[in-house]
Amino acid sequence: MGGGDFAGYGHSDTRYISGYDQTTTAISVSLTDGSELYTIPFVMLQSLIVRNAGLSFAVNMTKPVAQINLVETATSIASSLSYNHSTGSFYFSSGSYGTNWNNATLSAANSHVAVGVPGHLVHSNNAVENAYIASIYNSNPGWLGGSDKNNEGTWQWYYGSTAAETFSTPLAPATLEFAPDKKYDNWGNNEPNGGANEVYLQMNHPTLPSGAWLDNLPLNSGLTNRYIVEYEGSGALNRLAYSNGVSIKVTSTEAGTAYLVKSGTAVNTVSDITSKADADWNSTNITSAATNTVLAFENFDSAPTGWSDNSHKVLGGSMNGFLGKFDQGWGSAETRKTFNFGSGRAGQVVKIEFDMYEIDSWDGEKFNVLINGNLTSSVNYHNSLSSIIDGGINVGDLSNSSNGGLNGYAEEIHHYSLQATLDSLGEVQIGFGSVLNQDITDESWGIDNLQITTVNSGTSLSLAGLAVGDYSLYTANASGALSLASLQSIAVI
Repeated sequence: MGGGDFAGYGHSDTRYISGYDQTTTAISVSLTDGSELYTIPFVMLQSLIVRNAGLSFAVNMTKPVAQINLVETATSIASSLSYNHSTGSFYFSSGSYGTNWNNATLSAANSHVAVGVPGHLVHSNNAVENAYIASIYNSNPGWLGGSDKNNEGTWQWYYGSTAAETFSTPLAPATLEFAPDKKYDNWGNNEPNGGANEVYLQMNHPTLPSGAWLDNLPLNSGLTNRYIVEYEGSGALNRLAYSNGVSIKVTSTEAGTAYLVKSGTAVNTVSDITSKADADWNSTNITSAATNTVLAFENFDSAPTGWSDNSHKVLGGSMNGFLGKFDQGWGSAETRKTFNFGSGRAGQVVKIEFDMYEIDSWDGEKFNVLINGNLTSSVNYHNSLSSIIDGGINVGDLSNSSNGGLNGYAEEIHHYSLQATLDSLGEVQIGFGSVLNQDITDESWGIDNLQITTVNSGTSLSLAGLAVGDYSLYTANASGALSLASLQSIAVI
């Protein structure tokens, strides 16, 4: 059953749980007359309200559901990193240290910090991100990762030494100002104005407003500026491999104990865990202050409902049922859905997480996330044959000629973690779009594992002393009821 079948609070009839499958982390719920049978992913438990033919009924479970807070884990391991929940990226600032543009962009591309993926000299893709970058530079001159050194007047974003997306040309912004796929820029008055003598993109100058752009310095100039390294969160949040000298951050829907347990043997009770060798498990207590609530979850194993476009696709493997595929668009919300959690949650900040599936031959097109109709995240993606590394999880060539796709391109999964504030009705609208320009058999995208929760930074769970290997996260409540955290495992390296 898709998450779109969940209703708001209403009349509740008595129903019963007919079975719980520990292996698939799901419960089966049937009506007393046996007329319906639903399977609910275990991550969606705890007082869910389900709609059947206009009649709502409650399902109450006693087992907590745990998750790894991936953002807080990354920023706790690398305290020099910041994360912006509006842009979906990690950032590292050089502080007062400066270098020339070429050194800055190469240093960024070779810097992995704790997120495990290459960075790049910061790109400014929209007004929200531009304002955030400006706040870090604090009116000081700083580099952005753009240049027209390859072709005078054609400004491109750089990934290390590799030029990619064009964001400004001699025709822009005037001619293309109102084009649906127009790229963002924030040139200062009369900028760019240096011609071939100024080829590097800079933010801030004493004669311009804070956050404005200008072109500056001739090719290979040695003048130094501060710089910021950006790491695409959609790639970094896929990296679930950590050394045993760090801690991860975990949250749960209920107070209790979180256990990280080495995979390979059956675990059904807490005693199954505590009887293992010390190097095969660690635990931490989760207090009531560190709990969160799962407000909505959709894994699209069955047909979606409630979206403006309910397209549904099964490619198998890691993409076994998702919202999509979607292809050509203008960057606006090609599919969207409004979630209503009731006016009692008005003004509450929620966390929105999901997996974006990059399918087939992307060559630098943007994927956009819109929250409440506003562009929140805009990321350029490149297919698996590109020299530009997006940081996604390569899951192989799942979309090919046998199922309406293109042979030879491995699909990638990108994980997103964003935040939004519920409006006066307790609602939030989530939309997705792209600027793909080819047929759906050539390049497309999909959405999976969308989850909305209340916000909590989590409790530290140390990996100290753990043996190398794969681990699964479990939680137990005060009564000892044990559950496996759905969809999440990590590797200790």
